[in-house]
Amino acid sequence: MKNETQNSKRRGISPGLGGSYMRVREAGGSGVTPVKSLDELRKIREQSKAGTKLRLTGESDDRVTISVGMATCGIAAGARAVMGALIDSVNENNLEHVAVVATGCLGYCYAEPLVIVTSPGEKPVHYANADEDLARKIIERHVMGGEIIGDSQLIAEGLQ
Repeated sequence: MKNETQNSKRRGISPGLGGSYMRVREAGGSGVTPVKSLDELRKIREQSKAGTKLRLTGESDDRVTISVGMATCGIAAGARAVMGALIDSVNENNLEHVAVVATGCLGYCYAEPLVIVTSPGEKPVHYANADEDLARKIIERHVMGGEIIGDSQLIAEGLQ
């Protein structure tokens, strides 16, 4: 029983009274919530696995990830303003399925600020020499409209 309890605590659940299991922490809260069924426990497990996949690989089955090159060359070329415009546009349009993240050097210093849009099931699209205008277009036309903005792509679609 001791090993089972130790393993359960590592997984974020702990035995409650009467042998039922309880979540140790709920997202955004600090209270303990009882897990009422095995199906509920499985659902929690799947949510946890999806979150882990997103953290480890950057891939998600339902999330669009927009990466902005924020190494020294990107920042010097204006990546902070681009990232700010992307975040503002995502918030203005209530796009909860879109994550804007900073990344390090991407190796294309001549093309900074660089923005990479990764949509589920599609190849990443690299946009070069981004500015605040292009950032808003990326959200409106690419993310919301599904259109790749060809004249701003770093690498042509057939060559990626």
